[in-house]
Amino acid sequence: MQPDQTSSSALPVLDPSQSGAQHRPSDLRLGSDSPSAPEQHAGAQTEGLAIAALVLGIVSFPFLVFPVIGLPMAAIAVWFGHWARRDSPKTPSRARAMATWGLAIGWVCGVINLLEILAFAGYFVLLILIGMSGS
Repeated sequence: MQPDQTSSSALPVLDPSQSGAQHRPSDLRLGSDSPSAPEQHAGAQTEGLAIAALVLGIVSFPFLVFPVIGLPMAAIAVWFGHWARRDSPKTPSRARAMATWGLAIGWVCGVINLLEILAFAGYFVLLILIGMSGS
């Protein structure tokens, strides 16, 4: 039994035998400059990494008071920022800018947090040395 050709279907049915040419999925893109599905997926993933880098960089800034929490957050922001910028030729400039800002904020907060940890450790080492020499 043949399907009814006069039914009101929302989507047209592509039949390669009617047009005389074989259709490939790559031929069905809307425009010549529109990216294919894998490129769109890579761009969306990179944009997500750029957003995550920026958010983690901003969130790590208030945790300068608590360097044990702030340092891992800043390190992850730097990692995500580098990861997003690695795929930068495929990403829009907006995602590249977010990745760059997340990277910069993450590095600044990470260095400050690391200096705080070293200062606290040095202070306690100094207290122990003074306590040992005073007795």
